Amino acid sequence: MLQDVTEEFLIGDSLRVNQVLLNLLSNAHKFTPEGGSIKVVVVQLSRKSSTVFLRFTVSDTGCGISEEMQERIFKPFEQESAEIAKTHGGSGLGLSITKNLVELMHGAIKLQSKKDEGMTFTVDLSFAVEQRSEEYEPTDFKDIRALVIDDDGGTIEYTSIVLERIGVQFDVAHSGEEALSIIYHRGL
Repeated sequence: MLQDVTEEFLIGDSLRVNQVLLNLLSNAHKFTPEGGSIKVVVVQLSRKSSTVFLRFTVSDTGCGISEEMQERIFKPFEQESAEIAKTHGGSGLGLSITKNLVELMHGAIKLQSKKDEGMTFTVDLSFAVEQRSEEYEPTDFKDIRALVIDDDGGTIEYTSIVLERIGVQFDVAHSGEEALSIIYHRGL
């Protein structure tokens, strides 16, 4: 989910950002039981001149870790217990690598967790804003009509902003049933 993100074109190390998010999501998936949930949120914290500060949050409802382990979790080869390593696999290097990548990008990473209640990783990074000289005319898309279907309010909000910005006419549905109703009543 995106919150308050106003910039679409950023300059940064996409390979490292992708690796950080992949590691955090992989970790969340590994330690979240079936029926649990994982949430990713990207928030624009601020913009100063030509720099944007973003916060990436990856939360899960998995097994969490103890306070003692939180102090060591970013060190190489650290895992909470031999049982965890045996059950879930891995070398204990993923979070160490993640921390190093974040620091290489001059960012910060932190963890909040309670045993048996899940974990939340927060990564703060800065990006340069790309100044785009190529612009489009909203009238270029005036003949396009779209139907946005999603049950996630944040996704609908972001998609609506993008479609409005480029001049696309659209309707919104929060379910398949609602989409079918819109199609039927509006003759789409």
